[in-house]
Amino acid sequence: MHAATASPDDVPAPELVAQIQRVLDRVAVELFAAYDLPVAPAIAAATPPAQPAAAVIAFTGDLAGELRLTAPPAVLAATCPGGAPLDWLCELVNQLVGRLKNELWPSGITIRLTAPTTEAGDATAATPLIYASAHGAIAAWLRFVAAPGVCWRDARATQRLRVAYEGDVLFF
Repeated sequence: MHAATASPDDVPAPELVAQIQRVLDRVAVELFAAYDLPVAPAIAAATPPAQPAAAVIAFTGDLAGELRLTAPPAVLAATCPGGAPLDWLCELVNQLVGRLKNELWPSGITIRLTAPTTEAGDATAATPLIYASAHGAIAAWLRFVAAPGVCWRDARATQRLRVAYEGDVLFF
């Protein structure tokens, strides 16, 4: 994110990047499965077809960056028939980064989210993570820098348990 002024401490360790990408792959598969759309991580060598808009959500905290999501109209129609496509795309990126946040927390990594927005086009310098579906390719770009000292920790080591599980209702 701060390419011109990045210090060595701002660049996530390769192990952290790889672990977070694995988590993102898993939660993306789970998210689209919840909408009866099986997806599978695909090799990112192929560039996904350009889409007219992208949904973007930024985050700060132990990681600072953004998650950008594009999907073809057929994917949006299959997961939310009759809905407003751009609003639904924003909701999907919100749910995806929310699932990522829930998976990071037990490992001691916390992030705070902004509201999702849409932007024209999907151009970005980063290589996307691609998820193949019967309705077309879904692309996600995850860019972040880590605060100094941030690393992936086994949740059992931190003894931090999940706050809630998908679909749980919490009463205060």
